[in-house]
Amino acid sequence: NSFISLKWDAPLGMDDGSYTFKITYKNGSAEMFMTVNSSTAIIPNLVSGTNYTICVATIGPGELQSECVSTFQFTNPNPPGTITVTDFGNSFISLKWDAPLGMDDGSYTFKITYKNGSAEMFMTVNSSTAIIPNLVSGTNYTICVATIGPGELQSECVSTFQFTKPNMVSNIQIVKVDTTSVTLNWTRPIEHKEDYSYLVLAKESLKPGITQNVTVNIENATLTDLTPGINYTFTIITQVANIQADGVEISSYTQPEQIPEANISVNNNGTVDTLFVSWNKPAGNVEMYFVVVEDVNNLEKKIESTNVTSTITFPGLRPGRVYNVTVITNSGPFNVTSGNVQGITVPNPPGAISVLNFNTSSISLNWGAPADMDDGCCSFNITYTNGSTTETANAPTNAITIQNLISGTEYTISVATVGPGQLLSRDQSIKHFTKPNPIQYLRILIFSTSSITLEWTRPEEHKAGYKYRVVTEGSPAPTNGNGNKTTLAENVTVEGLTSGTNYNFSVTTLAEDGTPAESVVIANYTEPVKIPSENISLSNENRTDTLKVSWILPPGGVESFTVEIKDRGGDHKANTVGHSVTELVFRGLRPGRLYVVTVATISGPHHIISDNVSEATCKYNILQIALVSECFLNYKWNIVQ
Repeated sequence: NSFISLKWDAPLGMDDGSYTFKITYKNGSAEMFMTVNSSTAIIPNLVSGTNYTICVATIGPGELQSECVSTFQFTNPNPPGTITVTDFGNSFISLKWDAPLGMDDGSYTFKITYKNGSAEMFMTVNSSTAIIPNLVSGTNYTICVATIGPGELQSECVSTFQFTKPNMVSNIQIVKVDTTSVTLNWTRPIEHKEDYSYLVLAKESLKPGITQNVTVNIENATLTDLTPGINYTFTIITQVANIQADGVEISSYTQPEQIPEANISVNNNGTVDTLFVSWNKPAGNVEMYFVVVEDVNNLEKKIESTNVTSTITFPGLRPGRVYNVTVITNSGPFNVTSGNVQGITVPNPPGAISVLNFNTSSISLNWGAPADMDDGCCSFNITYTNGSTTETANAPTNAITIQNLISGTEYTISVATVGPGQLLSRDQSIKHFTKPNPIQYLRILIFSTSSITLEWTRPEEHKAGYKYRVVTEGSPAPTNGNGNKTTLAENVTVEGLTSGTNYNFSVTTLAEDGTPAESVVIANYTEPVKIPSENISLSNENRTDTLKVSWILPPGGVESFTVEIKDRGGDHKANTVGHSVTELVFRGLRPGRLYVVTVATISGPHHIISDNVSEATCKYNILQIALVSECFLNYKWNIVQ
């Protein structure tokens, strides 16, 4: 491109060495020359791609010059400048290069030769840019660009190589997803080559930059160490010799983490109708939480959702129920359900307590069923205390008899519903005394006509707060409120009684609150009133064998009277008459004898004898009195034996 080499034959008929040669050359304007001693020459410093007219003349002795022998010759064009690949795809390569140095624009063209290792192809362009079309994807092309100058002379080639882009993969599928990995597969691209590889990229939707990448030689890949519950965009790029195809994208969430049962807390906070559910945030990301509360018996279900980790309140539940609680972590299409954690609402308390029966050592109770709870759903815990000792019992139904209690003692009895999980309701309570024991050894100490004194021994398990109620019944009733008396002592005198009357005395131990024991009863009479002697009259009725006894009824009551008559000789008679009789005639007595008479008032065990009253029978017995005349009487009698 900068010289022309010449040679020519020696001039005919001239001795060698007797001449030189003058070479004249010009490129259309400037003319240059040079002298040489031989028949060869190199014309240097020419302009590339230029047509030179060259004339060689022999210079003989005396500097005489022969005619010129002429020729013309183009210099080779300069090669193009550095080739730059400006763009390429899977079927083309775009090039540009610098113009050849020292050459006029438009005086040359360019020949582009390209081959992919076997077939060689070429194309000619008129400018310093070119697009090579119809190439095979993912193929390495060697490209040579030469300048074609005047005379179709070709410069040296300037070479480069370039791969076309491989084609994109197709039919991407997500074949497996878990919390930290995603497995994909795809179909290999058209015009696949054995030296292809695939770059698989993972990018989190919420963060800039690539999170994970892996290069594989087969049509599937698993990306690991991903974050749970994140939406990832996966890009698969076919690559060869660091040339990458356009990426093909697919998106998928990783599964969110399952919340372990140990990280879920379910509490009732002492309520009968509410559960409070909280949990620890799992690793990774969760877009939404769904909390499900489901009754294990009747499948009542409630669902709440939240996008934050917080306590969810479930009101309006039924008391004393077992609920299965699950927390579902949700990200994208994935719902991961935790294991069941049981929550239990507190049971309702029992209904009102009723005392059915009680005695000195037991109390029988029943109570209403807990509200809004199924029959047979629960048992009951009974706690009873007397202030010093506390005992418990269990009942499968709503009734119980509490045994082995202390007599006359106040017990606080609390009944709680025992629900699932042995949860206890609020207590329903009642206070009640056991019956005190009855008194012992009741007896009567003193009788009188208007009072009776009683005495007894304390009951077993006597308490300091005990009292005794003494009820006296009889007819007529005691006066001045003496029919019902209360005392702290173990004796009492009941006054205001009527003499000679049978009374029932009932002595009842009263506990501190007035709870009565079984009554102990004793009955007896007051003493009847003694008949004063002045109220007794005797009459022999002028008979030798008869005494008539009469008396005035004493006040009060008398069941009967016993009249006794006796003389000093030991003659004795007694008769008992009813309570309303006021006289009695004794016959068949001995004449002329002095008799001592007593009238005893009798009521119950009492025999109250009056003072002695004396009277004698007549000493003779007038059998007949006959009126003889107005002046005398005629008597007849028997001789007294």
